[in-house]
Amino acid sequence: MKSWTSLTRTLALVALLLSAACTGDSWYTNSDRMGLNGTDVLDAAFADSDGDGIPDGVEGEGDSDGDGTPDYLDDDSDDDGVSDASEGAGDPDGDGVPSYLDDDSDGDGIDDATEGEVDTDGDGDVDAIDDDSDGDGLLDADEGTTDSDGDGLPDYVDEDSDGDGIEDAVEGDGDPDGDGVPSYLDDDSDGDGWSDAEEGGSDPDDDGLPASLDDDADGDGIADEDEPEGDLDGDGTPDLLDDDADGDGIPDAVDEDYGWVPPEPGDDDDDGWPGDDDDDDDGGGGGGAMVALSASPSDVTGIGPGTVVDFVVTLTNQGSGEVTGVISLAPSQYPIFDLEGASGFFLTPGGSTERTVHFEAEAATSYSITFSASYYPDPSSSTLEEVSIVLGGSGSDAPEPEAICVDLIDNDGDGLTDCADPDCAADPACSATDWCCAISGDASTSSLCWDADAVSCVCAADNFCCGSGWDAGCQSLYTGCGATCN
Repeated sequence: MKSWTSLTRTLALVALLLSAACTGDSWYTNSDRMGLNGTDVLDAAFADSDGDGIPDGVEGEGDSDGDGTPDYLDDDSDDDGVSDASEGAGDPDGDGVPSYLDDDSDGDGIDDATEGEVDTDGDGDVDAIDDDSDGDGLLDADEGTTDSDGDGLPDYVDEDSDGDGIEDAVEGDGDPDGDGVPSYLDDDSDGDGWSDAEEGGSDPDDDGLPASLDDDADGDGIADEDEPEGDLDGDGTPDLLDDDADGDGIPDAVDEDYGWVPPEPGDDDDDGWPGDDDDDDDGGGGGGAMVALSASPSDVTGIGPGTVVDFVVTLTNQGSGEVTGVISLAPSQYPIFDLEGASGFFLTPGGSTERTVHFEAEAATSYSITFSASYYPDPSSSTLEEVSIVLGGSGSDAPEPEAICVDLIDNDGDGLTDCADPDCAADPACSATDWCCAISGDASTSSLCWDADAVSCVCAADNFCCGSGWDAGCQSLYTGCGATCN
């Protein structure tokens, strides 16, 4: 007080005296009889005898609650159970009555005596002067003192008024199903037949709406009211909130197993070509998905009993449209080859995903399997496309391929001789029926030629080798033919 300037003290004194003159307050007008000069009056007026932070000159000598103690000495002037220090001299409800004398300081319809001196939301204002005591964004005047969920807490201080496990701050006071009940009190806020407690307050499809307020909580294109009960794939997420309910890796929105039906082929761009035969069925200049496969590793050597290899196959969408598809291994060789992870896949443009094919050899031999991805180029396509890659390798004691394809010897010991062995499929001698066989390397037997059925070879000295139907060039290579042919 003593630090105030003379001018400030004078102005304040004038204000107090004018107030006294207008109100007839004896606290001021009798100051002369109390032996107080102007300065003393000012000091006394701004004293705070009860330490409530409100100057005595503001509280005055009145006794608002009739308890025999003047307000300037009473720490609860209106006897509402909330100290004057907590209520203060402000007027939050604008009714002209300062809070320390107002039985409903914040004008929310709930008496200060009911709200009390607690600070439920910890914002620094006691509930008696806080119009949103629990800080949930909903006014106490709207929430009221009803205990909707019977948990012993009135709604205005209950962060989950309807007890559905979703905070009032999340549910809000909207009414999406138009039933006249605000969401924070509605056990089925969106009216989809699923209780808010079942749907919860999460946002599975990231559309900004909690599941309890979203009529398609998982964003799979299937209305929640049409989703079946249960957890089809047993992953702990109810189908209602699971965008891949059967766990096959294909979103329900484009999963035939979950009710999606591919459209019938049509001529969407009216170019005379039906969808199955039109590279640009929508007339948009192309832009479908294109899946590419790569594997690491794709081929291994030195396979023996117990050899374990994890082939990691990467599927990449190199197109500009979304793609959904299914992975398969052929021929089936489980458990030697085992696909780990979902058989279905869904890729956005430029997206990729990986699948592991676990391989465990049973013997020291060669193994191979074809990894295929069948897919629709886009969700509106009715034409299935397929890409594949071969995985496998050779065993540590696997036989060498057939080395010579015209020597009548089973070089690799697989029971198949020369051109009857697939190893010789690319050999020139096995790709024609009118050409000579290769030199045997044995000068005593001259050369070999194909017989009429191109199944085996016969000595070039045999007249058959020089018979009709054989290329003249063949005969000219071997003197034996010219010497014996008639």
